[in-house]
Amino acid sequence: MNQKNNWTFEGEVGELIEKRTKKDKPFIELVLHHQDGEHERLAVCTYWHKPPDGLAQGSLVRVSGRLDGREWNGKYYAGLTAEKVEVLTDEATDRPADQPDVEAANAANDAAAEDQAGEVPF
Repeated sequence: MNQKNNWTFEGEVGELIEKRTKKDKPFIELVLHHQDGEHERLAVCTYWHKPPDGLAQGSLVRVSGRLDGREWNGKYYAGLTAEKVEVLTDEATDRPADQPDVEAANAANDAAAEDQAGEVPF
């Protein structure tokens, strides 16, 4: 039987909590929100890697990882471990994270054109 314990969740970062283990290893706890019709879905996961650029509260992300579980003192616990976090939008500008800032580029071009006004281009 082929069994997989992978998951993927796409939503908004509600909280991004930086923590450390007892041995001082850093990790991030991500609280993700997704609106599914009338219901809000939440996923709380642990991310052990360096956060990608643009990851902030309010960012739209796609997170994938694995399901974890353990037994301790006769009780069972489940958890989500994020293995990959992709930032889909830049929280500050609401544009896709991989899309260039066209307005800033246009402003820079306009400023360069003003500096060169009246000069012969050859």
